[in-house]
Amino acid sequence: MIRNYLAAFTGLYLTIFSAPSLAADRTDKTLTFEPTPFKNSELYCENDNDIFPAKNEFELINYSIMSSEEGERFGFITLRNTSSGQRIFTQDQLLAILGDCSRKPPQPIEKKFAGNETISLQVNFGLSRFPILKLITER
Repeated sequence: MIRNYLAAFTGLYLTIFSAPSLAADRTDKTLTFEPTPFKNSELYCENDNDIFPAKNEFELINYSIMSSEEGERFGFITLRNTSSGQRIFTQDQLLAILGDCSRKPPQPIEKKFAGNETISLQVNFGLSRFPILKLITER
């Protein structure tokens, strides 16, 4: 009987005192929406390397920026294929302008759009110390 109590106490002790350390090892991957004060503004960042989105027939209808506490950067974007034919959206057709004025494409993506189709999707810009100020695409 004492052995059963001892086993139960040991199990309870390990559960109570090891749970906080396990929780501390986990990183919070929750994304939060970020304000986008430069969304409809012109930015005059230097572009010494002449980095621009590839020419395409997509219109960036709207977007929201998300990030994690670890510095992961994401965009939730709505794109419209302005062509009457099928087109493929790829990562080289979109750029993020970051808080240090650098430009960064999203991680690889390939999404088919029918003619005149509008789609909302999430794009991942990876880790960055600087926030995303604005997303741009050429048309």
